[in-house]
Amino acid sequence: MVSAFFYTFLGEFGLKLVPFLFGSLSLIIAYLIFKKFLNEKQAFYATLFMSFLPIGIDYSVLGYPESVISFFVILSVYFAVNSRFLLSGMAAGFAILSKFTGPFVIPTLLFLAYKGSKNKKEVIKNFIFVTIVPFIISLPWLIRNWILLGNPVWPFLNFIFNGLQAESYSGFGLANLAQPSTYAIAYLGFFGVPDGHYRAFFFFDIPYIWLLISIFAIATLIFILPLFFGFKKDKKINFVYIFIASFAVVMLLFELNVRPAVSRIMLPAIFALAFIYGMGMQRIMEKYALFGKILLIL
Repeated sequence: MVSAFFYTFLGEFGLKLVPFLFGSLSLIIAYLIFKKFLNEKQAFYATLFMSFLPIGIDYSVLGYPESVISFFVILSVYFAVNSRFLLSGMAAGFAILSKFTGPFVIPTLLFLAYKGSKNKKEVIKNFIFVTIVPFIISLPWLIRNWILLGNPVWPFLNFIFNGLQAESYSGFGLANLAQPSTYAIAYLGFFGVPDGHYRAFFFFDIPYIWLLISIFAIATLIFILPLFFGFKKDKKINFVYIFIASFAVVMLLFELNVRPAVSRIMLPAIFALAFIYGMGMQRIMEKYALFGKILLIL
């Protein structure tokens, strides 16, 4: 619907503008949230991570709904951390309309609603805002799916609702979790390999291809190193860990119900990982000054 609106007025340029616009707005809203919980340097590194992670760049120019859902998910968190829970619930509703993974932001919003309420009455009111309001906004789409396809969240969870069969989405099994390629596909997807398909490395006949792949792998590991230094106990950012856990469940369900991982499913969670990255980068800079400077340059 968003793409159709832009296309009506701007033609093909409008279609290309949608992911770019929503991807850029996501960065701005995310930065405002970072500033509320992180110091200036941490917020800078967190924004840097979101800006330059290849999967984020990819889906800021491709016509998938990922940039749109990421924007509304981050916007819902922005309103929640500023205690504007009605607006938060509305943004979550639009996230659900954008893609089936939208409801997984609600556990984070419930936590923020609980922490941001002064008394029991306010807790109940804010819980209604972040659960019932998104449901009402998304209800027409869910009803449409149920009537036409026999499953409100079609094509997913068809083994429960027994809706219109789509072969790729009809099974349920643990096989994908046991395959190393599943994790390789997910990892490569985050670093710009289209849908994580490792065969893309061999599209051209390039000399020393394995040397180049090795350099690529090492470079990606260096880039994500701050993530391993950023986890810490801090009640102020507990919602970040809930956010990450919720979208990890998305990935797990996708593995069990669909096929080996498509990393874009986790795109909204990059916002939460950026918190960890920002704190980790500053910790490295403070504890290992020389190494930190080298890492920053790299």
